[in-house]
Amino acid sequence: MGPSIPHRFEMFHVSLILFLASLAWLTCFTFQQAPPALLNAGFVIASTLLLHGFLLHLHWAFIVNPEPTFGKLAIVLKVVGSLLFFLRPLTLLANGNPWTWSDLAGISCLHVG
Repeated sequence: MGPSIPHRFEMFHVSLILFLASLAWLTCFTFQQAPPALLNAGFVIASTLLLHGFLLHLHWAFIVNPEPTFGKLAIVLKVVGSLLFFLRPLTLLANGNPWTWSDLAGISCLHVG
């Protein structure tokens, strides 16, 4: 077998979590005609998976395999963006009036990072 890859399980874990988050987002956007409660639950699940994956990546960048400053800044922006994705479904569940600006801010943070 080839040379040993350090931290192979952690890399696989992050990749799997982010893959599942992508599938959850794809499912939510594919079924836009679903009942709002089900759609919001899907977005919360997708946001949770995305946040989990980026927090693991943040841990990796600061602790396991330290990256340069701009790499750390990019990952912090991705964590902030994934936190902003929580605001729309949670405000919709709380008062029925979603904060749609948080989606734009979240996707902007993700793409800048």
